[in-house]
Amino acid sequence: MKRGFLKTRVLETRAMLRELSENGAQVSHRQLDYGDWQGKSPEEVRVRWQQLLTAWYEKPHTVYVPGGESLDDVRSRCGRALKEIVAAHQQSCVAIVAHTVVNRIILLVVMGLDNARFWHIRQDTCAINEIEVTGDAFTLVSMNDTCHLRLP
Repeated sequence: MKRGFLKTRVLETRAMLRELSENGAQVSHRQLDYGDWQGKSPEEVRVRWQQLLTAWYEKPHTVYVPGGESLDDVRSRCGRALKEIVAAHQQSCVAIVAHTVVNRIILLVVMGLDNARFWHIRQDTCAINEIEVTGDAFTLVSMNDTCHLRLP
C-alpha cells in the first residue's frame, strides 16, 4: 500500500468525523517526520542507511531519522497533545485519527511503557483503540480492534 494512499485515507476519515462531530475536528499533530526517508521504500532506505534501518526494526527508540525526528520527539508531541485533548474534553468522547507511529506512541504513553516497546504494539490498518480517562489515569479498554472491517 502506498504512503499517499494511507495519508489520503486518514484525511478522508478525519473529514467524515468532522462532519459527524458537534465540536468539529482539530488537526495539529502529524506522523513521525521521516526526513530523508520520506517517500522511500524500506529497500531504498536500506541501500543508503542499512545500519540505521536495522536499528529502526531492532531498537527503534535509539534511532533519529536523518533530517527527521526520533520516537522521543513524537512522544513529546503526542504526550502534550494528549494532555491538551483530555483537558479540553473532560466529559466528552473524542476520536483521534492518526497513523501507526502516533497510535503506538499514544498507547505506550497510556500503558506507561517506554519507546523500547514500540514494536510490541500491534496496530493494523484502520484499527480502533479505546481509552478511558479518569483524572490523570488512563485505562486501555480495547486495542487494535478491526471488527468493523469484517464483511457481514
